[in-house]
Amino acid sequence: MVVKFLGLMRHEKVKLRSDGEPAIKALVQKVKDQWSKKHTTLVEDTPLYSSPSNGRAERAIQTVRRLASSLKVHAELNLKCALTPEQPGWPWIIRHSAWLHNRFHVKANGRTCFEELHQTRYKQNVVPWERRKTSSEDGRSHGTRNMAWSL
Repeated sequence: MVVKFLGLMRHEKVKLRSDGEPAIKALVQKVKDQWSKKHTTLVEDTPLYSSPSNGRAERAIQTVRRLASSLKVHAELNLKCALTPEQPGWPWIIRHSAWLHNRFHVKANGRTCFEELHQTRYKQNVVPWERRKTSSEDGRSHGTRNMAWSL
């Protein structure tokens, strides 16, 4: 998945930064092994317990976590139930938060990550996450339906 993402970014050279955690180091090595067959890859280890050295990445993680927290509270209020990490909707909250961040967070250069990747703004409607759009086979919309059953 990481190699596919790098391919979408269309960069010929990449720098992979990671901390000393064994799982992430193994991932970085696998990505380097695959990506380096056709592209230039530089691997950098950041100092242990040094979040500031990862700067923008750490800030993005913090933003996504806060957005996920907001989505969780919003869903709990609308569904009138508490959401816990054991429920299937929990990982989706995190994923959706990152999805929203990539499409709507405007960076210093005035563009979103989505715009930089696709050379266009994201133009689709966004349905609140605790609802899903239902449609027939011909694609016509039939409103929304509560997804509490999947949480």
